[in-house]
Amino acid sequence: MVRLVAAGMLNVGRQQKENRMNESNTETAVLTAPDVSCGHCAVTIDRAVGGLRGVARVDTDTATKQVSVEYDPSLLSLAQIEAAMAEEGYPVRK
Repeated sequence: MVRLVAAGMLNVGRQQKENRMNESNTETAVLTAPDVSCGHCAVTIDRAVGGLRGVARVDTDTATKQVSVEYDPSLLSLAQIEAAMAEEGYPVRK
C-alpha cells in the first residue's frame, strides 16, 4: 500500500511542478472528504487536483480525511478544486 502511494506521489509531483506559479500569491484550503479511506483514494485526489492549472501542492491525509491544497486563486477557484474532487468520487463536505 505504501509503495502505491509513493509511486503515485512521484507522478503528482511532476504534474505539480509543471503547474507551479508564483507561490507568494497562493492560498491554502483544507477540505474534508469523508469518502477518503485508503492510499488509492489519496493518489486519485492528488492526481486530479494536482493536475489542475494553478495548484502548487496537494496533500491528502487518509487518517483525518482532509485534503490540503495550495493554489493560486487568480488561476483557479476553490469551486473548481471541489468539482475536480467530486468528479473523481470524493465530494467535499461543507
